[in-house]
Amino acid sequence: MTPGTMTSTRALVSALLIANTPAIVDQASLARAYARMEDAREVPAPASMRAFDTQAANAAGEQVLLESSRSDRSSRSDRSD
Repeated sequence: MTPGTMTSTRALVSALLIANTPAIVDQASLARAYARMEDAREVPAPASMRAFDTQAANAAGEQVLLESSRSDRSSRSDRSD
């Protein structure tokens, strides 16, 4: 498992949120939607962009990392038997 996988998971959770919110049509509506979320925060982004993160997206990424680590350990243990 790589840190990139955790980042990808967080991005997928965010993409699902955006896809399921028809009111999000541009950066301004995205910012408004995230501002209404209790667990959202704005994160650093390139100058011409705004980026947001949520605790739910972070938790999903951490869960994937945890489960993948367990799976990796189990696979290594199976091979050593």
